[in-house]
This record gives sequence, C-alpha cells and structure tokens, in this order.
Amino acid sequence: MHYLFTLFAIMQIHTHNILSIVLGTRYIGVAIFHGSDLQDWFVKSIRGKVLSEKTKNFISYCSEFIERFDINVLALKKMHPSRSSPTLIKLNESIKTTVRKEHLPVYEYSITKIEQLLLSGKTNKKLLTEEVHKIYPTVFHEYEREKKNKSRYLTRMFEAIAMGIACLQTIDIKQRNDS
Repeated sequence: MHYLFTLFAIMQIHTHNILSIVLGTRYIGVAIFHGSDLQDWFVKSIRGKVLSEKTKNFISYCSEFIERFDINVLALKKMHPSRSSPTLIKLNESIKTTVRKEHLPVYEYSITKIEQLLLSGKTNKKLLTEEVHKIYPTVFHEYEREKKNKSRYLTRMFEAIAMGIACLQTIDIKQRNDS
C-alpha cells in the first residue's frame, strides 16, 4: 500500500500543466493542459494600441494563467522571421523572458513542425483542426463553428491545442529517454 501511495505522489509531482499560446498582434489562441487533459481553450484579445501597452497586457494575461492553473511548462508558436511583424516578435520574446525568470521550460514549435507531428507530414490547417477535434471531441462546438466561418477566427485556438499535444509528446519522449 505504501508503494502505491508513493507512486501516486510521484505521478502527481510530475504532472505537467502546459500553457500553450499562439500569438497574433490582436488575438492569441490559448490552450491549457493538466497532464493530457485539456482544461481550457479560447481566443483572447490583446488590448493596447502601442507595443508597450500590448506587452504589459499580454504578460499580465500570461501571469494570471500561470498562477491560476499552476502552469509549469510553456509552449509557444515559433515566430517565422519573414512572416511575423516586429511587434509580434517582440511580444514573443517578452513572454519567453518573463517565463524564464520563473524558471519554466519553454518549448517552441513552428506550425509546420506541429502539422508534421500530428498529420504525418500532410500540412494543412483545416486537417490540423480536424485532427485536434478527433483527439479532443470536447471542442466540437468550436470545430463546427470554425467550419462555417469564412475567416478562420478560431484557427489560433486549434493551433494552440495542437501545440500543447506536440509538447506533451515531446515531454513524454524526453521522460522515456531519461529513464
């Protein structure tokens, strides 16, 4: 019995709470995982007209998520230098700096890498959204809404969920290799 209690306690200590973020200059896609359980998912607006205001608000959001959900891992979309605005790159760097001060590991994934991991090389955001829905049927309503949208508003959220899945896979592989 003592062995089972110890094993349970060790498992609890090693549960990864992941905050997965896909940045945009106006909106961010967010997914929050407790282990492999998808706890929350949404698109959030970043308020502010100038970079300093957006950065302050963005870091405030992230700090709130980290505290409320006891986050111990951050997954971020890797910024492509030629496809990302300077504002977006600065926002990305500011969150990495803030999180590293808290000693949280940061995993970065390009969207192409996520699509390759989850779609076996077929790269397409529509297929990625479908795959996320297959893995987490709880996002059914958002999936149905996104299928009807002409402009893909919820794509960032689905990418954030996919990134969290990729992060879980990375951590699992790393833990197996360390054992």
